Amino acid sequence: EQARELAALVVTDPLTGAANRRGFTERVAALTARPGEPLVLAVLDLDHFKTYNDAHGHAAGDTLLRECVRGWRELVRGRDHLARWGGEEF
Repeated sequence: EQARELAALVVTDPLTGAANRRGFTERVAALTARPGEPLVLAVLDLDHFKTYNDAHGHAAGDTLLRECVRGWRELVRGRDHLARWGGEEF
């Protein structure tokens, strides 16, 4: 059980609960290993996040990131994969 929990932590962003860069990389590697299936990649970047974070504080910035992920999860399909690449990039 601990090994399974540790494996999940390694590929999960602790702030948002989305996959982290490693989780994203592993998922893309698995998907590209299956020839003949289309792969679509979208990159999301929160414009002016640093300004927001500086103006409202890091706690508010963290809340904004968590809320974005929560909202996006409602929009993505079950087979889609949402990952936090870094900072405010998903």
